[in-house]
Amino acid sequence: MWLYTRDGAELGPVSHAALCELFAGAALPLDTLVWHEGLTGSVPASQVEDFRCIWGKGFVKPSGTPPPLPALPPALNESLREIDRDNDRPPVPPARPWVRWWARGFDGGLVASAITVLFGSNPLIVLPATYLAARIVYPLQLSLFGTTLGKWLLGTRVEREEGGRPTFGQAFRREWLCLLKGEALCVPIINLYTAVAAFSGLVHLGTTAWDEATHLVVRHRRVGFFRWVGYFAAWSAIGIASNASLMVLHPHDPQSQQMRAGLAAIGVGSPSVGTPTLSITQSDGTPVQPATQPVAVVRKGRPRVLTLPSNQTAGKNAIQITAPSTRPARRLDRPPPSVTFKAEPVAESN
Repeated sequence: MWLYTRDGAELGPVSHAALCELFAGAALPLDTLVWHEGLTGSVPASQVEDFRCIWGKGFVKPSGTPPPLPALPPALNESLREIDRDNDRPPVPPARPWVRWWARGFDGGLVASAITVLFGSNPLIVLPATYLAARIVYPLQLSLFGTTLGKWLLGTRVEREEGGRPTFGQAFRREWLCLLKGEALCVPIINLYTAVAAFSGLVHLGTTAWDEATHLVVRHRRVGFFRWVGYFAAWSAIGIASNASLMVLHPHDPQSQQMRAGLAAIGVGSPSVGTPTLSITQSDGTPVQPATQPVAVVRKGRPRVLTLPSNQTAGKNAIQITAPSTRPARRLDRPPPSVTFKAEPVAESN
């Protein structure tokens, strides 16, 4: 909501859309002092980024004096001027593309982790399911809380121009326009061009095409050191929890087995599922305990070949290799050497 000064009187609050109509219809001049909760004081409308969309469309003094809008009660006026404790610092710029990028990255990682835990790490399932689920999860969070978990960690909110949380229809349309105009339906090369165009438009105009089409405004708070620490701590905790859940719910998933093998390599946990083990049992089914004595390992070396030079004759120092002597086998039809036979007398012939 906005407050503005006319004829020395402070009027309002009015919505951003109503104030833009007053400027566009030449009801208010260019040097009208305006104030919003994020500003330290009243400034001319020509210096506020929120009114870039109507610059040059009738910033002239009106010919007649329009009837003044009803003033607010003093108590309500003072309550609207209460700002946070860092009001002495410069106001937070409305265009913070990198903060919005980090917030969306956190939300996308959270949805992808949930899909991975439910269906495994197959990229053909995780990637399309993540992009489709995000188009439902993001609008639901914006319509219920006005922010998402990643935006909340970095102090970002999405509101209507007249104030308040967006409706589910506005948030749903915003997310699909962002997917189309900001990410080009994730088509390679083309999505780089649309991302650069969206970045340039946000920096120079203070808004994006999907926010302007749905009449939504993104509000930022200052992101300090502790917010960044909480952001990365939450991201690490979600990553550890999703990996642990994946190993428990999907033990045969390739990514789960890789993580188990990595933990076993550093001495944490057990080896991956599916590693064969050998168990020896006796005939009665009793397992055989492994031997506790160390087993000698015989190393097979390369055989050494002894050769003589070809230009040296074999002499007394030469090595002579003779075949081992073998005794012929004893014939079974012959008597042993210890047996002697006496010669039979020869009969004399008559």
